[in-house]
Amino acid sequence: MGARAQEVRFAQYVEDWRQKIERVGNINYPSDARGRIYGSLRVTVSIKADGTVAAWGDPAKGGNAPSGLTDVVEIFSTKGAFAALRRDGTVVAWGDSASGGSGVPVGLSRVKTIYSTASAFLALKDDGTVVGWGDSARGGTPPANLAGVIAVCSNTESFAALKSDGTVSAWGRNFNQTIT
Repeated sequence: MGARAQEVRFAQYVEDWRQKIERVGNINYPSDARGRIYGSLRVTVSIKADGTVAAWGDPAKGGNAPSGLTDVVEIFSTKGAFAALRRDGTVVAWGDSASGGSGVPVGLSRVKTIYSTASAFLALKDDGTVVGWGDSARGGTPPANLAGVIAVCSNTESFAALKSDGTVSAWGRNFNQTIT
């Protein structure tokens, strides 16, 4: 078996394991913690009552949240990084740079929500545009001039954006197309 085939098998194993952990965790998850505790396979992150963040686990995968991070309303994760959406619509990311832990475009603002693949983040802005960062092969570089986005779906390898005109643009591993 070649190196690429082994990489794909390992990625699928990790994703299957993550989904199992998430499924079991959701069954036993305290309702008071929903929207306050987030995690990946090797790190747990919590939004405290005052909007600051605590993280623990593998420092290389986001176990050390940036100091001074405040006003956080939601957290998103890849397999090795985290992105915090702040109350003012700005974003702070940390963790493994190959998984989107760095590279948030300077001046990114007006973000409504964030989506993720295994190694990339995508911010949906309030004007219907999107901004991505992280592993380009796994969706970190959205199509140029993509606008009018009303919904996004992601998996471990790619993103798909539904536009207001009814078309769908998909990109990431094995995609780069518009579907009408």
